Formats: sequence, structure tokens, C-alpha cells
Amino acid sequence: MQTQPLVSIVIPCYNGQAYVADAISSALAQTYPYTEVVVVDDGSTDKSRDVIQQFEPKVRTLVLTHQGGNAARNKGWHASNGDYILFLDADDVLLPEKVQRHVEAIFKYAEDPYCDVTVSDYWVTTIANERKIKRVSLVGSSEDPVIFALECPPGISSPLYPRSRLEEVGGFSEGLPCSQEFDLNLRLAATGVRWIPIREALFTLRKREGSVSSSYIHVLDQRQTILARAAEILEARNALTEERKLAFAADMARAARHYMQRGCRAKGIQAWESSLRWHPEGWKTVYQWPARMLCGWFGPLAVERLADWRRRFIAKYG
Repeated sequence: MQTQPLVSIVIPCYNGQAYVADAISSALAQTYPYTEVVVVDDGSTDKSRDVIQQFEPKVRTLVLTHQGGNAARNKGWHASNGDYILFLDADDVLLPEKVQRHVEAIFKYAEDPYCDVTVSDYWVTTIANERKIKRVSLVGSSEDPVIFALECPPGISSPLYPRSRLEEVGGFSEGLPCSQEFDLNLRLAATGVRWIPIREALFTLRKREGSVSSSYIHVLDQRQTILARAAEILEARNALTEERKLAFAADMARAARHYMQRGCRAKGIQAWESSLRWHPEGWKTVYQWPARMLCGWFGPLAVERLADWRRRFIAKYG
């Protein structure tokens, strides 16, 4: 008789014929025995469907008209049977011990095994040559779950979600064009989820040209909307503390700097104004001396305008 929980691994796929076999193989190779694999073909126009069929009936397949990754993930976990859900993009791969380590951590460290969320470190590589770029370690400055989600946004396959938590927040926001996992994790944190870090790199995020995550400006454009939604949840719980406002302000200050550094002056100014509305001192956490001293004298917006002028002057005159 099975006494361990069932874990559903949900793999959305859109035109991933070159990669999806690796993802499915890594899901089927898990050392934890109680898993099911659900692959969602999101209306692929290449030969992804043919590749996926090679793994049936070991995997369950859903075929959709093209609706986007968020909708495909939601359809997948709704159709699954697991007590816990793990999402895996079609171009990423799991290490064989991924699920086993999470289940062990849940029942060793969780206050409530069916509410807490375990998150693991992971590797980032390039698909072209599988060269490891870096290891992402989820180590934040605070144990506050909201601040953790802001400072250490887990990659898509980092968390193992209890089904009850996904049901509570409704899963992924289907209207978001990107940053879907950041939005989901921040909303979960705002509801009071407890994160349980696993200090092992247990999956590999493989970057490729043309992926949604490669358009960083597009990611920054979603930031204010995502923060505002999380803030609504916190305000409803009377949990939007000064510390969390400061963290929101710091996050928008970082976004503002990144906009300005990439030449998006108008968006950068708007993001700075947003940061100051969240908290007047959020910028302090994103600067080092002497820029921090200059911000104290003239304000961060003035300093960033000056830095932007300097960048454009150098680009023009050398």
C-alpha cells in the first residue's frame, strides 16, 4: 500500500521538438517511485507531438490549441492527480534525485507538509554546448517569505508545490506574457507560504536564443503589476509591513536602474517614481558608496539621470 505522496511532473511544450525528449526522459528517470508525468502540447506546429508520442503510455498527454505557457501549465496541473506538483519546461532537465530530495525535505522540515513549499538550487547552462554558466543558490537576506521571493526568485522547476497551495491562489496568471513563476511565487508568499530551501542544485535551466526569458525589458515591464497584485493580498491580510514596503521599493529601484542602463529612460523614471511611492528609502539597498552618498545628497532619480547622461555622452564621444 502506497504511503508516500504522488508527485505530478507537468511539462508544457510549444515547438520544442529538439528538447522535449530530454525533459521527459529526465522526468521519467526520477529515483522517487511515486510520480506521474503530464505533458501538455500547447498547439505545437513542429514535430513535438511525434516526439511526445514516443513516450506514451509512460506519460499522459494533453493536446491544446495554442494558449501560451501559463494556460498550458494550469491545464496540466488541473488534469494531474498528484498531491504535489513540479513544473518542468520542455527545454530544461531534472537531476534524477530532484523529487526524492524534495519529498525528504517536506517530511523532515515542513511545519505543514501540505502547505509549505520546498525550493532547490539549480544550474544554468546554454543549450548550444551545455556549458554551465552558473549555479543559482537561493540564499536571501531575510527569512520573511515575501522578501525571499523578491530577492531569490526560484527558477520554474525549483519549487515543489502542494496542490492545496496552487488551488488557493488559482495557479499561474494566464494574462501575463512572462515572469509567470515570479508572479506565482510572490502571490504564494503573500498568502503566508513557508519556503524550505534545499541546498542542492537539482535541475538544469537551459537557456536558448528566442526564449521569452531572454527579453529582459519585457520582464521588467511586468514588475509593477506583479508587485501591486501581491500587495493587494498582503493588505487584505493586514500584512503589508514597513519591511515589505521597503523590499518592494528596493525591487522597483533595481528595475529602474536596469531600465536606465539599457537606454529606457522614460520607463526608468516611472520605475523610480514607483519605488519612491512604495518607500522613500528603498533605493538605499541597491547602491554602494560613492553612489549611495550622491543619492543621499541629490536623490536617486537625479543620480540616475546624471548616470544616463554620462552613458550617452561616452557612447557618442568616446
